[in-house]
Amino acid sequence: MKSSNKGSVLIISLIIMSIATALTIFTIKITKEIINSYKLILDKLEAKITAEAEIEKLKFMFLTSNFKSYKTILLNKIDNDYPDEIILDGREYKIKDKLTLSVLDQSAKVNLYYLTDETSLRPILVKLFGEKEGVKLTNTYLDWIDRDNLVRNGGAEFSYYKNIAGTLYTPRNNSFLQDIEELLNIKGYTQDIYKKLIKYISLSYLGGDLNLFLADINLLNNLKYIDKSKIEKIKNLKKTGRLEDLEKLLNKDPSLSEIFTIESSKILEIKVKVTSGKAVEKIYCIIDFKELNTTPYVIYKYKE
Repeated sequence: MKSSNKGSVLIISLIIMSIATALTIFTIKITKEIINSYKLILDKLEAKITAEAEIEKLKFMFLTSNFKSYKTILLNKIDNDYPDEIILDGREYKIKDKLTLSVLDQSAKVNLYYLTDETSLRPILVKLFGEKEGVKLTNTYLDWIDRDNLVRNGGAEFSYYKNIAGTLYTPRNNSFLQDIEELLNIKGYTQDIYKKLIKYISLSYLGGDLNLFLADINLLNNLKYIDKSKIEKIKNLKKTGRLEDLEKLLNKDPSLSEIFTIESSKILEIKVKVTSGKAVEKIYCIIDFKELNTTPYVIYKYKE
């Protein structure tokens, strides 16, 4: 065979080997991507199933628990990974390596439906966003819930939503908001404002008193018509952890007992986070665990 022919055969062989190698590498790469995608799907499925299972487990645990003013003692534990008691102030518990839990009783926040002169929305908004913006946000909220069409200073009524904003909705004209997120429909209530405000307010038609044990110290500074010396005393007692003295103070002072309670509302804001590989599943729900005639609990909100 001539040398030129041998060279051509060698070149063709090298080309074929290169193509085969490239195809092999491509096949391996595709196979790895398929395996990784399949593993991610399995991780997501495992995280989702685990998170939902933990919520179901917690329903039973809270139903059979002994609720105190600021905590719940789990009397019938069905999982030793959970603590004997859970503080209802929203702190995060690491239950397992892949599971975290936080529980917040809604009485830790000002109930939007039961706002009074002593616990009104205005001082909270003013504290968070300044006097000018706080007053405007208060007025747009009041225009949203009142039954007239008179526009407050900086507020908004029917004509604004239909003619200026061009929305498909108009003011509710009563205080029965369907959900706390309805605030986002009101003039001026942006996502940023909502995220800051939601730390201090809740919405429930059952019970409206603020829990003296669970209320955020910063929230106490924003309450109206309460003697500052009493607020300072409450703050100091909360810092020292002398909860019995807080209870005594509340029982002896009618002006405080009109605003605060020492009972848990049993309306719990529960957050569960589960990780599995690279997948993360979060469940957020608000559940009322008070005894009812027809059902053992009521789910107000459930989000994944």
